[in-house]
Amino acid sequence: MISTRQLAYRYSGGPELRFDDVDVAQGGVLLLRGASGSGKSTWLALAAGLLSPSEGNMTVAGQSLQALGKAAGDAWRAQTIGFLPQRLHLSAALTVHGNLALAQWAAGQPLQEGRITEALAALDVQALADRRPAQLSGGQAQRVALARAVLLKPSVILADEPTASLDDEAAAASLALLQSTAQQQGATLVIATHDGRVGTFSRMKRPSVPENRGWQAMKTIAFAWRYLWSRPLAATLNLLLLSLGLASVTFLLLVSHQISQAFERDLAGIDVVVGAKGSPMQLILSGVFHLDVPTGNVPLAAVKALESHPQVAKIIPISLGDSFRGFRIVGTTPAYISHYDARLAQGALWSRPMQAVIGAQVARQTGLKVGDTFAGAHGLGGGGEVHGQTPYTVAGVLAPGGTVLDRLVLTCDRVGVEGA
Repeated sequence: MISTRQLAYRYSGGPELRFDDVDVAQGGVLLLRGASGSGKSTWLALAAGLLSPSEGNMTVAGQSLQALGKAAGDAWRAQTIGFLPQRLHLSAALTVHGNLALAQWAAGQPLQEGRITEALAALDVQALADRRPAQLSGGQAQRVALARAVLLKPSVILADEPTASLDDEAAAASLALLQSTAQQQGATLVIATHDGRVGTFSRMKRPSVPENRGWQAMKTIAFAWRYLWSRPLAATLNLLLLSLGLASVTFLLLVSHQISQAFERDLAGIDVVVGAKGSPMQLILSGVFHLDVPTGNVPLAAVKALESHPQVAKIIPISLGDSFRGFRIVGTTPAYISHYDARLAQGALWSRPMQAVIGAQVARQTGLKVGDTFAGAHGLGGGGEVHGQTPYTVAGVLAPGGTVLDRLVLTCDRVGVEGA
């Protein structure tokens, strides 16, 4: 649900935008119509919690946005908002599957293969999972972007100009797809558009244009309008560039801050990642961010040779292969924990094999605590054979650190045991 009262936003040194009061029940549809510059993208940014209103109140999915701090707002947005930008911003370096996995990682979620498969199947693009964006048609790319938007089952879906570059038939199909997907998810759907064809899709509510106080303001607006009308081509190009810019900024504000900070934290202090022969991107995703499958095994002798090399200050071995409820079990040494300056909230580090230290997110979502036992399963995505005969014992729980360690299960590595 979405509810606003006397909502207004003022840009620094610019005009004040005032918006009509809105009440949309959960699962309803809200259409924001208006010319470029009327406040559609600003309203979307307010609804996503990226901007704070200068006046009034806004409640989205039962949460008063004014009550959210920055960290809490980022976490709320990742779980609550699904965004379909005008420019789809699919990563050209990743497959369709990788783009959805990246969305899970950016939201601080473990890799959940089942949910990715479910989202792709719901949009009828499961067969495209191994393709890259350049191998997709326009309609297929939009379906993939919508699958990414609903992957985390958001309560609200924000769509910015979804029909701007489509012909009549494609526009109708796109709108029908948006509506049916939102209905299946039980999500509130908000569409921002200046496309008059969308008017028959749902009841119309649009933000009011900025209030203009005084005759001088009216004269200025009238003069500007006549100037634009006298140069239709230049005005159209400028408005198009403005719309594209606002759409891009809205999307980048939604994800860039979270992604850049998380990337910087997880990559900090790592100079070289060594692995078996394969894709460099796959090696980074699996070895640093724990998103992809590893490239293969490295001989123990090679690890020992690297460790003794005079130009190597520190080596942190990791072993992968098993998981627990979607969280990866990583064999390593205490140096991995020290690298991220992580500290224990409870318990102690492992002192023998089959003891584990779990990240804060793992503890929160599984309910595990110090002294509990659990069995790992073969494979990184869950669903593999459970090793019930060799359970792990939780020796410690890490405090939240905002790094990749939060979503890992750490245990002693064979290299660490032999080197102890």
